[in-house]
Amino acid sequence: MLVARRRILKVRREDVSNVWDFSKVSGVFLESICCKLIRYSRHNLPTESQLPEDHAIPRTLLVELLTQLEIRVGVFQESEVYDIDRARCTGALHFANQGSRTDWIWVQTATEEMFGVLRGRLPAKLVALSKIRNYTCENTGYRVVAVRMLSAVNRGFLPGIHGLITA
Repeated sequence: MLVARRRILKVRREDVSNVWDFSKVSGVFLESICCKLIRYSRHNLPTESQLPEDHAIPRTLLVELLTQLEIRVGVFQESEVYDIDRARCTGALHFANQGSRTDWIWVQTATEEMFGVLRGRLPAKLVALSKIRNYTCENTGYRVVAVRMLSAVNRGFLPGIHGLITA
């Protein structure tokens, strides 16, 4: 799971209110979600905000499931001009009278020196966009994006001379 920073989550779904509902709608195992939330809190949050090791607490956290993530993208050769890219993840819901929609995004996973021409970025498919409220710590909220990451073959470096990136 990744934390979305300086991005705007929009379009709230009404059928999800806690981590249990989130698990059913997203298709991600409840135990997996709880383990990842606990691990994230241990590595990234101050001690007073961390979740306890007991999986019963993360299961009851309040969740808002959303379907759209607005990402600021710099315009080519413009330093202060940005476009808004809208990544969508509808889960099992239909999008625009079509099938469900789970967009691909680029995730900065390493320094720019990693993965060759990918410059530290890897493609990922959105699984869920959410806001999770930790009522155990002054009702603190976190924006969380769940993704399925791809990995870079040959550490992202091209084998031989050609213009394609292999995945």
